[in-house]
Amino acid sequence: MLALTGVHADRRSRLNGVVAALALVGVLSSPSLVRAQDVAGDGGWVDMALGYGAVRAFCGICSGGRHLDGYNFQLGLGAASPHFRVGLGLDIWQRVFPDGENHGANTAVDATVQFYPLRRGVFIQGGLGFSDYRMLKGLHDGLLFENADTTYFSGGGLSTMAGLGYDIRISRSVALSPRAAYTFGSPRTLRSPNGTTVATRSAQNEIEGTVAVVVHSPD
Repeated sequence: MLALTGVHADRRSRLNGVVAALALVGVLSSPSLVRAQDVAGDGGWVDMALGYGAVRAFCGICSGGRHLDGYNFQLGLGAASPHFRVGLGLDIWQRVFPDGENHGANTAVDATVQFYPLRRGVFIQGGLGFSDYRMLKGLHDGLLFENADTTYFSGGGLSTMAGLGYDIRISRSVALSPRAAYTFGSPRTLRSPNGTTVATRSAQNEIEGTVAVVVHSPD
C-alpha cells in the first residue's frame, strides 16, 4: 500500500481546498446574486462543475477507514420540466499525493434526478449508477485514468448520491448552481492488474461541495 509523505504540505493543501471551496460557494450564493425566478423550465440542459471532495475509504480489514481530500469535476446533460430535471452525470474525484506521482481516483456515472419543490432556486438531487475506485501512479493525458504507468488496484460497484443546491440564474439560459452532496460507493473487491485481491468489502463515502455552470435551452 502507499505510504503518505509530506504531512504538513498535505494538511496545508487540504485547508486551502476547503477555504477556496467555501469562499467560492459563499460569493456565488450571496443575496446580491439571487433572483426570484423559475429555473427548471422545459427543454434540455448541460452543466459542468468544479469543487472539493473529502473521501473516507473503508475495507474489510481496515480500521477506521482512510481520509483523503481531493478535487471534483462533474459533467451532466439531460431534459427538464417545471419541477424536475433528469439526466446522466459523470463525477470524477481525484487526489494528487504530495510526491506528485501517486493519485487516488473515483469515477462515477449516475442517472440523476433534481426536484424543485418551489419551482425556483432550491432543488433536491439524487442519483444511482456505477463507480470505479483506484490508486495509480504516473498519470498522463487521457480519459478516465486508463493510461497511467502503474495501477496499484481498482474496483467497481454500485454508486448512490444525494444532495441539495440552489440555481442562481444570471441570464435567460445560464445559471450558477452551488451544490453539496453525499456519495456512496458500495462495498466492492479491489484487485491489482494481475487479478490479485488487495482488499474486500471496500466502500467509499464522499462529501463534496461544487459550483456548476448550467446552460438551459431557450424557453
